[in-house]
Amino acid sequence: MSDINIILGNLSKGDIYSKSADGSSHSLLQSYKRVSRSFGFDYDRSKRNLIYSLCLKIYDIQFKLIDKTLCFHSEKYFKHSNFVVVGLGLGSKIIRNMCNKNRYDYLDIRDILNSTIVNGDYLSNLFPAFVLNRLS
Repeated sequence: MSDINIILGNLSKGDIYSKSADGSSHSLLQSYKRVSRSFGFDYDRSKRNLIYSLCLKIYDIQFKLIDKTLCFHSEKYFKHSNFVVVGLGLGSKIIRNMCNKNRYDYLDIRDILNSTIVNGDYLSNLFPAFVLNRLS
């Protein structure tokens, strides 16, 4: 999904902290190449619009799946109470957009970390991996 979000302009290559599957950089060109290989064809500049369209469709499907899950849990567990969704990591922009669409209260972990730790907003991208590591 990082390549799709790089192609769509939702992430920059500097946002990505993990290695790519093929070991190449997270540049826009390399992202286009990886996505095209996922669909079984080599990247060619003439196929750039096709790849972009495919990325939009995949992003839309992911957005709808997460949105559906968020709505399900809000109805099941928080039907009669106010709740706040906390966004963290690289997907926080997506979650914030869903919360705005559904009128859920949203809080970004960056705001919490930045108020308590110097450069805490930078740590927010690594926060999910850190927490999962501590849980295992």
